[in-house]
Amino acid sequence: MKKRNYIATITLTVTLCLTYLLSGCTRDNDIDIPQTSVNMMEATTVQPGEAITLTGENMHLISKVYFGNDITIDIKTPQTDRDHQSLTVYVPTEVFEETKVVPLAVLYNSVHHLVVCEELTVYIAPVIPTTSTTLSGEVEPGDIITITGTDLNIVTTLQANEESITMESKNATEITFKAPEVNMDTEFTITLIYDNSLGNDQKLVVPGKITVKKVIPPSENAYYQK
Repeated sequence: MKKRNYIATITLTVTLCLTYLLSGCTRDNDIDIPQTSVNMMEATTVQPGEAITLTGENMHLISKVYFGNDITIDIKTPQTDRDHQSLTVYVPTEVFEETKVVPLAVLYNSVHHLVVCEELTVYIAPVIPTTSTTLSGEVEPGDIITITGTDLNIVTTLQANEESITMESKNATEITFKAPEVNMDTEFTITLIYDNSLGNDQKLVVPGKITVKKVIPPSENAYYQK
Protein backbone atom coordinates (compact mmCIF):
# COMPACT_ATOMS: atom_id res chain seq x y z
CA MET A 1 0.00 0.00 0.00
CA LYS A 2 2.80 2.35 0.97
CA LYS A 3 4.64 1.50 -2.23
CA ARG A 4 1.53 2.29 -4.27
CA ASN A 5 1.12 5.65 -2.50
CA TYR A 6 4.82 6.42 -3.09
CA ILE A 7 4.48 5.75 -6.82
CA ALA A 8 1.35 7.90 -6.99
CA THR A 9 3.16 10.75 -5.26
CA ILE A 10 6.08 10.57 -7.72
CA THR A 11 3.67 10.49 -10.66
CA LEU A 12 1.82 13.53 -9.38
CA THR A 13 5.06 15.45 -8.82
CA VAL A 14 6.32 14.71 -12.32
CA THR A 15 2.94 15.71 -13.78
CA LEU A 16 2.96 19.00 -11.93
CA CYS A 17 6.55 19.74 -13.05
CA LEU A 18 5.67 19.06 -16.67
CA THR A 19 2.58 21.21 -16.35
CA TYR A 20 4.56 24.15 -14.96
CA LEU A 21 7.26 23.66 -17.59
CA LEU A 22 4.80 23.59 -20.47
CA SER A 23 2.95 26.50 -18.99
CA GLY A 24 6.20 28.46 -18.84
CA CYS A 25 7.03 27.64 -22.45
CA THR A 26 3.61 28.77 -23.54
CA ARG A 27 4.05 32.09 -21.77
CA ASP A 28 7.48 32.59 -23.41
CA ASN A 29 6.04 31.92 -26.83
CA ASP A 30 3.29 34.42 -26.17
CA ILE A 31 5.72 37.28 -25.44
CA ASP A 32 4.94 40.17 -27.78
CA ILE A 33 8.27 41.14 -29.39
CA PRO A 34 8.05 44.70 -30.80
CA GLN A 35 8.37 44.88 -34.56
CA THR A 36 9.59 47.83 -36.61
CA SER A 37 7.54 49.07 -39.52
CA VAL A 38 9.00 51.72 -41.83
CA ASN A 39 7.02 53.75 -44.31
CA MET A 40 8.22 52.94 -47.82
CA MET A 41 10.02 55.71 -49.67
CA GLU A 42 9.41 56.46 -53.31
CA ALA A 43 12.43 56.50 -55.63
CA THR A 44 14.34 59.64 -54.76
CA THR A 45 17.61 61.45 -55.35
CA VAL A 46 20.03 62.55 -52.63
CA GLN A 47 23.59 63.83 -52.43
CA PRO A 48 26.42 62.89 -50.06
CA GLY A 49 25.97 64.57 -46.68
CA GLU A 50 22.22 65.04 -47.18
CA ALA A 51 19.86 63.99 -44.37
CA ILE A 52 17.31 61.19 -44.91
CA THR A 53 14.49 60.89 -42.37
CA LEU A 54 12.72 57.53 -42.12
CA THR A 55 9.35 57.35 -40.38
CA GLY A 56 7.34 54.48 -38.96
CA GLU A 57 6.85 52.54 -35.74
CA ASN A 58 9.46 51.31 -33.25
CA MET A 59 12.21 53.05 -35.19
CA HIS A 60 14.44 52.89 -32.10
CA LEU A 61 14.94 49.17 -32.78
CA ILE A 62 16.89 49.85 -35.99
CA SER A 63 20.58 49.12 -35.58
CA LYS A 64 21.92 49.46 -39.12
CA VAL A 65 21.09 51.31 -42.33
CA TYR A 66 22.35 49.97 -45.67
CA PHE A 67 23.11 51.93 -48.83
CA GLY A 68 23.33 49.04 -51.26
CA ASN A 69 25.45 46.03 -50.41
CA ASP A 70 28.72 47.78 -49.64
CA ILE A 71 27.95 50.74 -47.38
CA THR A 72 26.60 50.32 -43.86
CA ILE A 73 25.82 52.91 -41.19
CA ASP A 74 25.75 51.66 -37.59
CA ILE A 75 23.21 53.45 -35.39
CA LYS A 76 25.18 53.98 -32.18
CA THR A 77 22.79 56.24 -30.26
CA PRO A 78 21.34 54.26 -27.30
CA GLN A 79 17.78 53.04 -27.92
CA THR A 80 16.52 54.90 -24.86
CA ASP A 81 17.62 58.20 -26.42
CA ARG A 82 15.98 57.61 -29.81
CA ASP A 83 12.67 58.67 -31.27
CA HIS A 84 10.24 55.76 -31.75
CA GLN A 85 8.58 57.29 -34.83
CA SER A 86 11.50 58.59 -36.91
CA LEU A 87 15.17 58.05 -37.63
CA THR A 88 17.46 60.52 -39.42
CA VAL A 89 20.64 59.36 -41.12
CA TYR A 90 23.07 61.15 -43.41
CA VAL A 91 24.21 59.94 -46.81
CA PRO A 92 27.86 58.93 -46.41
CA THR A 93 30.44 61.30 -47.85
CA GLU A 94 33.64 60.41 -49.70
CA VAL A 95 32.50 56.86 -50.46
CA PHE A 96 30.47 57.30 -53.65
CA GLU A 97 32.79 58.07 -56.56
CA GLU A 98 30.04 58.47 -59.12
CA THR A 99 26.25 58.69 -59.31
CA LYS A 100 24.78 55.36 -58.27
CA VAL A 101 21.32 53.83 -57.76
CA VAL A 102 21.13 51.60 -54.68
CA PRO A 103 18.44 50.04 -52.46
CA LEU A 104 18.06 51.63 -49.02
CA ALA A 105 17.45 49.10 -46.25
CA VAL A 106 17.46 48.81 -42.46
CA LEU A 107 18.17 46.09 -39.90
CA TYR A 108 16.00 45.90 -36.78
CA ASN A 109 15.88 43.54 -33.79
CA SER A 110 19.37 42.50 -34.96
CA VAL A 111 17.99 39.98 -37.47
CA HIS A 112 15.23 41.50 -39.58
CA HIS A 113 16.22 43.12 -42.88
CA LEU A 114 13.76 45.54 -44.46
CA VAL A 115 14.12 47.41 -47.78
CA VAL A 116 12.53 50.87 -47.49
CA CYS A 117 13.47 52.26 -50.90
CA GLU A 118 14.12 50.09 -53.93
CA GLU A 119 15.90 52.79 -55.94
CA LEU A 120 17.73 55.53 -54.08
CA THR A 121 19.85 57.64 -56.44
CA VAL A 122 22.98 59.01 -54.81
CA TYR A 123 23.89 61.87 -57.13
CA ILE A 124 27.51 62.94 -57.48
CA ALA A 125 27.74 66.32 -59.17
CA PRO A 126 30.32 66.42 -61.96
CA VAL A 127 33.53 68.26 -61.15
CA ILE A 128 33.76 71.31 -63.42
CA PRO A 129 36.82 73.57 -63.20
CA THR A 130 36.40 77.32 -63.09
CA THR A 131 38.81 80.19 -63.77
CA SER A 132 39.11 83.56 -62.07
CA THR A 133 41.69 84.86 -64.53
CA THR A 134 40.97 87.12 -67.50
CA LEU A 135 43.84 87.16 -69.95
CA SER A 136 44.98 90.50 -71.38
CA GLY A 137 48.04 92.44 -72.45
CA GLU A 138 51.27 91.64 -74.24
CA VAL A 139 53.91 89.10 -73.25
CA GLU A 140 57.07 87.71 -74.78
CA PRO A 141 57.79 84.09 -75.69
CA GLY A 142 58.85 82.16 -72.59
CA ASP A 143 57.11 84.48 -70.13
CA ILE A 144 55.26 82.57 -67.39
CA ILE A 145 51.48 82.94 -67.55
CA THR A 146 49.36 82.01 -64.53
CA ILE A 147 45.73 80.90 -64.60
CA THR A 148 43.89 80.71 -61.28
CA GLY A 149 40.58 79.05 -60.42
CA THR A 150 39.09 75.95 -58.83
CA ASP A 151 39.41 72.21 -59.56
CA LEU A 152 42.14 72.93 -62.10
CA ASN A 153 43.89 69.71 -61.09
CA ILE A 154 41.56 67.73 -63.38
CA VAL A 155 42.78 69.62 -66.45
CA THR A 156 44.58 67.19 -68.73
CA THR A 157 45.64 69.43 -71.61
CA LEU A 158 46.30 73.12 -72.23
CA GLN A 159 45.73 74.59 -75.67
CA ALA A 160 46.81 77.91 -77.22
CA ASN A 161 44.75 78.55 -80.35
CA GLU A 162 43.81 74.84 -80.32
CA GLU A 163 47.47 73.73 -80.29
CA SER A 164 48.64 71.78 -77.23
CA ILE A 165 51.22 73.48 -75.05
CA THR A 166 53.14 72.26 -72.01
CA MET A 167 52.01 73.12 -68.50
CA GLU A 168 54.82 74.20 -66.19
CA SER A 169 52.84 73.44 -63.02
CA LYS A 170 49.33 72.41 -62.03
CA ASN A 171 47.29 72.10 -58.84
CA ALA A 172 43.67 72.62 -57.83
CA THR A 173 43.86 76.42 -57.84
CA GLU A 174 46.60 77.31 -60.31
CA ILE A 175 48.10 76.39 -63.69
CA THR A 176 51.21 77.99 -65.14
CA PHE A 177 52.65 77.81 -68.66
CA LYS A 178 55.17 79.56 -70.85
CA ALA A 179 54.02 81.88 -73.62
CA PRO A 180 54.58 80.10 -76.95
CA GLU A 181 57.35 80.95 -79.41
CA VAL A 182 56.05 83.00 -82.36
CA ASN A 183 57.34 84.24 -85.73
CA MET A 184 55.17 87.33 -85.57
CA ASP A 185 53.01 89.08 -83.02
CA THR A 186 50.22 86.59 -82.30
CA GLU A 187 47.03 86.77 -80.26
CA PHE A 188 46.19 83.61 -78.32
CA THR A 189 43.07 82.13 -76.81
CA ILE A 190 43.78 79.61 -74.03
CA THR A 191 41.56 76.55 -73.60
CA LEU A 192 41.54 74.02 -70.77
CA ILE A 193 40.74 70.39 -71.63
CA TYR A 194 39.47 68.11 -68.82
CA ASP A 195 37.61 64.88 -68.13
CA ASN A 196 34.72 64.39 -65.70
CA SER A 197 31.65 62.20 -65.20
CA LEU A 198 29.92 63.96 -68.11
CA GLY A 199 32.57 62.78 -70.55
CA ASN A 200 36.14 63.18 -71.71
CA ASP A 201 37.76 66.15 -73.44
CA GLN A 202 35.43 68.78 -72.00
CA LYS A 203 36.53 72.33 -72.86
CA LEU A 204 36.76 75.53 -70.84
CA VAL A 205 37.92 78.69 -72.60
CA VAL A 206 39.79 81.14 -70.37
CA PRO A 207 38.25 84.63 -70.71
CA GLY A 208 40.28 87.19 -72.60
CA LYS A 209 43.34 86.86 -74.81
CA ILE A 210 47.06 87.46 -74.66
CA THR A 211 49.27 88.81 -77.40
CA VAL A 212 52.69 87.22 -77.67
CA LYS A 213 55.16 89.69 -79.21
CA LYS A 214 57.87 88.52 -81.52
CA VAL A 215 61.28 89.04 -79.93
CA ILE A 216 63.63 90.87 -82.31
CA PRO A 217 67.28 89.75 -81.89
CA PRO A 218 69.70 92.57 -80.94
CA SER A 219 71.43 92.40 -84.33
CA GLU A 220 68.15 92.86 -86.19
CA ASN A 221 67.07 95.56 -83.80
CA ALA A 222 70.28 97.53 -84.47
CA TYR A 223 69.71 97.14 -88.22
CA TYR A 224 66.19 98.59 -87.97
CA GLN A 225 67.47 101.52 -85.91
CA LYS A 226 69.90 102.69 -88.64
